[in-house]
Formats: sequence, C-alpha cells, structure tokens
Amino acid sequence: MAASSDSKSLQRLHESPKDEETLRAFTESAKNTSISQRDKRTWKLREVLFSKAYLGLVLLRWLLLCLPGYISNDEYYYTDWASRDVLGLPVVVPEEMDLTPPCHSALAMFLISGFPLYLFKLLKQSLYFQKYLQSFFGNNNNYGRIIVQSGLGVFILPRIVPFILSLFQDVLILKICDRKRSFARNVLFAFGLSWPALCLFPRPTSAIWQSICLLMILLSLLRVEKVRNIFSLYAFATALGIFIDPTFVIYAAGLLPLLLFGSGASSFRKYMMAILVFLVTFLSTCFIFILFDSFYFGTLHISLAGKVIQNPMEWWNQSKEFLADSSLKELLFSISLRGKVLVTSLNYYATVVPWKSWLRFQFQADFTHLLYHLPVLVGPCLLLLFRYMATNSTNMYKELMDEYKKMTSANESRKKKKKKSSTTKSSKSKQQQEEAFFEPIELAIMLAFFALSFSRQQEITQLAPIMTCLSMMTADDLLGRKQKRWMHHLFIAYSITGIVVFGMLHQSGVVSWLLHESIQPSVVGSHSHLICYRTFRPPPSLLGEQLGQFQLYHLGENVTSEQLLSFLSDLETMSNDQPIFVGTSATVALKFDELRVHKTLPGHLTVTDLPATSYGLLTESKFVIYRYWSKISAAVHDATGNE
Repeated sequence: MAASSDSKSLQRLHESPKDEETLRAFTESAKNTSISQRDKRTWKLREVLFSKAYLGLVLLRWLLLCLPGYISNDEYYYTDWASRDVLGLPVVVPEEMDLTPPCHSALAMFLISGFPLYLFKLLKQSLYFQKYLQSFFGNNNNYGRIIVQSGLGVFILPRIVPFILSLFQDVLILKICDRKRSFARNVLFAFGLSWPALCLFPRPTSAIWQSICLLMILLSLLRVEKVRNIFSLYAFATALGIFIDPTFVIYAAGLLPLLLFGSGASSFRKYMMAILVFLVTFLSTCFIFILFDSFYFGTLHISLAGKVIQNPMEWWNQSKEFLADSSLKELLFSISLRGKVLVTSLNYYATVVPWKSWLRFQFQADFTHLLYHLPVLVGPCLLLLFRYMATNSTNMYKELMDEYKKMTSANESRKKKKKKSSTTKSSKSKQQQEEAFFEPIELAIMLAFFALSFSRQQEITQLAPIMTCLSMMTADDLLGRKQKRWMHHLFIAYSITGIVVFGMLHQSGVVSWLLHESIQPSVVGSHSHLICYRTFRPPPSLLGEQLGQFQLYHLGENVTSEQLLSFLSDLETMSNDQPIFVGTSATVALKFDELRVHKTLPGHLTVTDLPATSYGLLTESKFVIYRYWSKISAAVHDATGNE
C-alpha cells in the first residue's frame, strides 16, 4: 500500500486510463503493495471490528433480522427447496429451481438454506430438545408446538447463516481497503449503514455469497502478495461463485485480464506455475460441487462389489459386512462408480441462457436494473456515480486531445519531450498507483451492470453484489473529509426509508399471513385454499408442518378482478365448499358481494399498487384477507348465523 501518499490523493477518484497504462499501473501497484504487513500496517483490524460503533452496527443488523419484508421475488427459492428436500415438507418448488436437467447446485442450496434447516430437523427429532421445551414452557406446551411445527423456524433459521457471512464480508472489506484506517472505516460504515446491507444481504439468497466471492477476487488482485496465492484465491472465488450462481461468471471473466496481465510475475516460469495453481484450484473446487450434485440428484452411484449403494447408512452396513470376510485393500478395489457426472452450471448456460436470441441481437430486457434496481440499491449515491462518470469522460477527452497535439506538433524537439516526461514521471506514477486501486472496482461494476441488464430475469439480488464496490467509490464523499452535509443526511434518510419500505412493508402481508396461518389457522380442522392476488409468489415453506392443510395459489397482476371472481367460483365448485381466502393489498379494490373482509394485517406495501396520496401510505398500507362466499353459501351462512 502507498503509505507515503497524502490523504487527499487517497480520497480522489481518478479517471480510468487506457488499457496498456492500466495493466502497467496495476503491475507497479501490485509490486508496491506486496510489502509485508508488519512493516507497513499502522493499524489493526480489531481497532475497527471491536469498536463501539461497529458492534452497534452488528447489533442493529441482528435486530433487523426478523423483519417480514419480502424484498425479492426469489428470496425464498432456496428455502422452499431445502424445506422439501431436507425437512420433507410437500412444498411445490419454483420452476427455476426444479428444471430438468438440474441447473442449480444442491450444495449451494445447503450452503444457503439447507444446513440450518438440517440442524433444525435434528433438533426436532432430539428427545433432549423436546424435554428442554417441556421444562422451559412448563404446562403451556403450546409455545413449544408453535416453535417446532409452525413456519417460524423455517423463516428465521436460514437467515442466521447469511448474518454470520456478513461479518466475514466486513472483514474482507477492511482487508481490501487497509490502505488507511479512516478510508477502510468509511467504506465499512458506508456499506454497513445502507439498507441492502441491513435487510437484503442477511437473507437466504445467493447475493451474500456472490458478494463474498467478488470481494475475494478483489482481495487477490489488490492485496495478496505472492503470485501463486493471487491465482489460487482468484480460482477458488471464481469456482465457488459460479456454482453458487452461474451469472457470477460475468464478474470473474471481466476481471480476468487484470489477473493474467497484471499479476507482476517476475519470470515466465513463475507465471506458468501460477497458471497451473489456478487450474488445479479451480478444478478441485468444481470437482467438490460436481461430485456432490451428481450423488444428490442420482446421476452417479457408488457400487460396492457390484451392488449399488443408495444411502450412507447402507454404505456403512455393506462395508462392515465386506470387511468381516475381506481386507481393506480388497474393499477399496471393489468400489466403483456408475452413471455420469452432473455439472449444473453448464446445464444453466445451455438451458436457461437464450444464446440463439443473443446471437441474433434479440435481447429480451425491460431494463429493470437501470430504471428501478440501481436507484433503489444506490439511492443518493447515484448522483455521485453520475459525477464520477462525467469527470472520467472529461478527463479521457483531455487525454485524447493531448495525444493529438503531441502527434501534430512535429516541430517540438526530443530534448523538450525528455524534460517534460522527466518532470511528470513522478506525478504520473503516483496517479497510476491510485488509479490501479479503483480500476478493478470500476470494471466489476460496469461489466456486471451492463451484462445483467440484458438478462431475461432481472432480480435485485443479481445486482446486489456491486454494493460493496459502490461503497468503496463513494465512502469518502459520504463519511470522509470530502463529505457534504446534505449528502450525508440524504444517505441516512435513504437508509431509514429503505429499512421501513423494504424491510418492514414491502410485500410483508404475504409473509405475515402465512406465518399466522401456520400458528393458528383461520379454519381449524378443514382444508383451506389461500389465494395471493397481485403479490409476490407465496412461499409455501412458511406454513411449516401445517402445509398439508392448505392449498396455495398465486394470481399475478395480469389477472383482472372479474377473472379472479370467475376462478373463485370454479374453485368452490371443485373443492366441495372448502374455505377460500383471498389476500391482497388494501389499495386493490375488490368490491364484490361474494368477498367479505375476514382479517386485516397492518404494514403491507406493493410497488405496483401504491396508494394514490401520501396520506394513503399511512391508512392504506395494509394487507386485507377476504373470505369468498358464493350467493348460495352466503345465504346458508347468514341463516345459520341468525339462528
């Protein structure tokens, strides 16, 4: 790190240079930053990690962990998958997660949601845990039943793993930005105080894993000393990110030229050895995912002495019987593999990615990232990004004009050129070192934003990993010496607004309704039909063990109220007068005699059905649950009620 440069130069974001200059500057910066931490580091990570401000930030993140906001449509995809395969609930998994051949890694599912739910399953089967609940709640064992059978465990437990990963994410941010304590602290708090860091990343999605993999790539490019370690860490992060989410290849491939041409290898032999380490690390990480997925989805089986092993318990019993009559060497030679390997990421690229349309330049994109997700994620920092882009383009134009003048000035002598180059050599070297730090960060943001904007499915979790990079670019303008009070207060207001809107209100009625039904069903002892109208897809895993008593339906925005009423009439005919409930936002007008208000849940907001006035945000931010009564059933119900 450049300890001799002043604080102003550390806080200044320079324009991006040409490709050749970038690679040269990156190589020089890698050489200069590969100095031992004992000699150059003037502060330690624990000075920030154990400070009262950071501990308060972690406490705030923990308190906001149970907010019912339903931020992204794919937020519960992995949770539903894990609830079906791990807990054994009859959950209908989203089509994207249940494709044939499989396009998403099962190991990624366990890393995101499966592992905490597996521990939850073991707890429910443990007699010690049941005795503890009985001793803790005493005679009122209803609370223990709620914890075990309702959807609260499925709702809360998968969020603990992302919360722990967010602490590791903070350490990576400090590692990357350890050039100066104030700069690293500003970056950490600029990211940690944003609403995505408080509400979006501690959710069971692939966003936190993609962000960590991207930070590890930046760490390998900017802070790792040995060339082999640079290539090894880059390969591990790339393989992990691709199998967690195949779209991560955009980040990894975009920064690959900086790795290949800016690693600073002193000799060709070391360079080739580093590439060999890269390939070995990448293939080894991929092999773990491929082997796990192949066994999990049943495309590959282990055969012992000609007999296919179906599960680990059968393997244990068969191996014990075999060792009773044979040696360990004979056991090893009798093991064979049958079937074929499964690479989920390749299936994703072959099945989901529309290559034919892209080759014909037919991009099916509605630019949701550009018009909605980026402003929502960045907030007022979008103004800073526009300023940086304008500054970079202006400086690039000046550089082009200077080059043109040099080419046309044929009368200038070589001596003057040498003098000029000698006087500007030192300033250019310092400038290039600072540019080399921000170059991978800017490149990761621009490539990901451009490529993901043309994807078929645009979710906010796809664009979320660039939040850490944006925080590095805007930290000093928000919390540093260059900060402006109006921008600082606007950023705090944006964070509070994001927590309230997306953490508490956005589609929260769907989550609250399902959790209420899992704890106390509206109609006890009867199979009920729950219809979510003009909302996100209702995650069935939140009903817990009560899922068998309900049938979930989802009707989107393209369904009119008349079509809804016709669907309810047909459903009542087919369901033999079973209870039917419809949940939707209070701003959706369902003024039909057949629909009567059954319950109202406070705190629900839908972006597509916002209230018409600002006062309506206070009075109409509700989730209304209707019960459907046909004219005949309503008359019978009214008659029995009067009696």
